[in-house]
Amino acid sequence: MRRAVERVTVNLRAAADGRSEWVGFSRWLNNPSVTAEEIAVHSAEALSERVASLHVLAIQDTTELNYARHAGRIRGLGPSGNGRDPGLFVHPVLSIDADSGALLGLAGLQIWTRQGPASANYRCQPIEEKESYRWIKGAESAKSALAAAAMVTVIGDRESDIYEEFDRIPDARTHLITRACRDRALVGGGRLFDITETWPVQYRFKLEVRAQPGRPARTTQVALRFGEVTIKRPGNCSDPAARLNWFCAWSR
Repeated sequence: MRRAVERVTVNLRAAADGRSEWVGFSRWLNNPSVTAEEIAVHSAEALSERVASLHVLAIQDTTELNYARHAGRIRGLGPSGNGRDPGLFVHPVLSIDADSGALLGLAGLQIWTRQGPASANYRCQPIEEKESYRWIKGAESAKSALAAAAMVTVIGDRESDIYEEFDRIPDARTHLITRACRDRALVGGGRLFDITETWPVQYRFKLEVRAQPGRPARTTQVALRFGEVTIKRPGNCSDPAARLNWFCAWSR
């Protein structure tokens, strides 16, 4: 791990100094006693002393590994995101010191392969039976691994806009920052996206956007709005006892 960090690579040949190290790395990773789950658990255990009394950001997201170029040589994988190529999915939870920005370690890790298309009654399934449960499981692992922290803020992208996560995860020291995906119904009437547009602008700042393929670098101006709302429990929520949830929402 130290060599991978120093050289910014996970290629074993590039990380090794000579053939003997490369063989050693390969033997260790292929040892049946070495599992991704055990590595993740050990990493989480090592966080306790590092996070004591800190405000920690637990940032989670999903990465797809596509092995189309190695389809004839690798077994045991499932369909990737396009439904055709062999691949697997990795969902890490990185812990970051909110004040210094320092990387503290891994607060959770899930690795899986898809066994086929989603069920026809996907929306009616309990959240635990859905692939999206990874967001709740990742947040729960962060709460456990970062128990010594003064505060934990779990950060997720649009896929983590899940009502069950809002209901189960937050507490006095654990908070969520989630990029909204659904225009949720609010208690008292109205929708989330409409009401955020009515809030006054509280702050403006410039943001440098890096160049992307087909799009040059540019400077954009961001306007920040925020306010409080309470969203309704959706009809397809798999938790019958789930509460109405209060949120502080931002719009930019």
